Amino acid sequence: MVPWGTGNPISPGYLNTLVFLTGKPPTSKRQRRWWEYVTELMSECNYSKKGLAEMTGYHYSTIVQYCAGTRLPSGPRTEALAEIFNCDVDYLMGRSDVRRVQDLEKAIDSRISNKDIEILNALKKADPRVRSAIMILLGLKAAR
Repeated sequence: MVPWGTGNPISPGYLNTLVFLTGKPPTSKRQRRWWEYVTELMSECNYSKKGLAEMTGYHYSTIVQYCAGTRLPSGPRTEALAEIFNCDVDYLMGRSDVRRVQDLEKAIDSRISNKDIEILNALKKADPRVRSAIMILLGLKAAR
């Protein structure tokens, strides 16, 4: 086991040293994306680091570390920040490009007519061989 601060890539000492030496946030995809998303959302909402710290009740240095990518928030803090930024936690953490799943569902619902829903329901109820043939005709399934 590697002791903290001696090269362990998740240790606070390692992250602080990396930022100090390179002047850049860590290159870990998860942390880089967190850093990009939080700063992007702060910019969109016109929140300063100090303002966000006041809104959340978190210490200013914590917000600075979030923005620098040297610290990841805990689960409850991630949820609180997602609520402030009006986005899903998965978007905030860089696991999804969909800002709000609810918005995506509404967009999909608005593009599907009642007739489309009737067709899909009929397709669900169809004999498996008929369903397979229809899927092939629509190009949704390769022919055998």
